[in-house]
Amino acid sequence: ERPPMAAAGEAGLEGAVACLSLDQGVQYVSYKDETQLPEIMALMDQELSEPYSIFTYRFFLHKWPGLCVRALVGDEMVGVVICKAEQEPDRHGNMAYTGYIAMLAVSDQHRKKGIGSSLVRLAMQRMKDLGCDQAMLETEVSNTKALRLYDRLGFLRDERLVKYYMNGGDAFRLRLWFEPREQREAGDGAVVRPKEGTSSADPHAESPLDIPPGAVPTTGNEAAET
Repeated sequence: ERPPMAAAGEAGLEGAVACLSLDQGVQYVSYKDETQLPEIMALMDQELSEPYSIFTYRFFLHKWPGLCVRALVGDEMVGVVICKAEQEPDRHGNMAYTGYIAMLAVSDQHRKKGIGSSLVRLAMQRMKDLGCDQAMLETEVSNTKALRLYDRLGFLRDERLVKYYMNGGDAFRLRLWFEPREQREAGDGAVVRPKEGTSSADPHAESPLDIPPGAVPTTGNEAAET
């Protein structure tokens, strides 16, 4: 079962607006309703390598509207992240309440501004608010720019999925383990990493979510194909 705070958290996130103004004039707002779906689909179809049906979008947006964050410049949507939160087994069969990043895209003309990083950071914060234990996603092994983005945000390469995509390409499954809620509420920002972790990163390093928005490093391509 989901943690007790999950249902209440989802209700609280629905309709919540996270406005984060950056130097470039970008605002981050929650998904509101299906009138925004055509714009979201158009951006995803333009930036991602595999098409998704409208039913796939509705599956995520109807069940987890608070886990979709849009980036706006004026009235134009220039980026979006779509996620979900469910109990998921890891490759060892252990169950965890997992925030899953399904899709992330940033329009070509607005890359190199930290928009992709900020979208992921906001999504992860909302996952934490729901009580998630970890965040997870898949991305193409060949998508080195997306991999650099997630590496910088603290994700680890948990496993390689052979011929995962329709084009025959392999994927890396990436995970980031959140610190326990008790530590977060006490102000401890350390990320708990698995004992079998393959990263040499310092487990006591500052959590990516503790980095001020203006300090988020950018990559050559902020649109991550997940």
